[in-house]
Amino acid sequence: MFRRRPMSVLVAIALLAILTPAPTVAEPVQDKIPVARAHRGVGLRYRRIEAPLFCRLGPGNVRQGKLNDCNLAGSMAAVAHARPDHIRQMVVPASPLGWLRVAFGGKAARQDRRRRLADNEVMVTPDVPFSHLNKPGYARDYEGRSSWPAVLEKAYAKKFGEGKGYEALNHGGPIALVFDRLVGGNSKVEEFFRDAHGDDRYQKQIFEEIAEAAEAQKPMAVLAPRAGDQYAAGRNVVPWHVYAVLGASSTQAGIQQVDLYNPHANPTKTRGRFFSMPIHEFLASFVELVIAQPE
Repeated sequence: MFRRRPMSVLVAIALLAILTPAPTVAEPVQDKIPVARAHRGVGLRYRRIEAPLFCRLGPGNVRQGKLNDCNLAGSMAAVAHARPDHIRQMVVPASPLGWLRVAFGGKAARQDRRRRLADNEVMVTPDVPFSHLNKPGYARDYEGRSSWPAVLEKAYAKKFGEGKGYEALNHGGPIALVFDRLVGGNSKVEEFFRDAHGDDRYQKQIFEEIAEAAEAQKPMAVLAPRAGDQYAAGRNVVPWHVYAVLGASSTQAGIQQVDLYNPHANPTKTRGRFFSMPIHEFLASFVELVIAQPE
């Protein structure tokens, strides 16, 4: 025989069930930082990127958007080419609500993520400014298959923008500084002397230096001269623009050349995204080579 419970107890249990709110699922948080001043009020709207974080990770993922941050775009492409695993270690999911932890510097990206947020890390969500064309307005994947370029650019702006957000990236800056923040170490800066393209010994030196750096998986980038300062022997490159250096190679005819990637290519005005140029034209087309020295 079961003992019957008093009616008052049953009523209390029923009332408790009615009054207790049902568990709710937390909504993803949208993390916003200021857009560039020139783009305020022109239709940029924050929304979440639906593409996976990584897909076919490489330099071709990086497309520079409406920001004048070719120093960052070119450097990200260079790191993705030389050390794609480093990019995977830099950006990792940190919350079921969509937050991502981004670690800057070489050693930071390899540390244990179970600890508290370090000084060189930042938390962001994959919500970025989209244009009226329904595409990210700033850095993005050319094919839209990966979201890491937009996420990393946003994290960079949040971490190093001093509260100005994307506006802080809209004025460029030293390539070496970007490399140091992305992979750590102290970058080597090689400024080409005037008429370097006519010096056979110097051509060989730079070619071998690029080949050795590529073999050692060191990210590299070059800077084109300002408008009006280009040499006649140079190629059609965008003035005051940063290109990622992918390596050095030789043609069947024995011509030594440098392989490059343009993160802001215009098919009608430039040579496209991926291209190569002979070493003497390379030296005539650029003024500075930066080789990262990762930790």
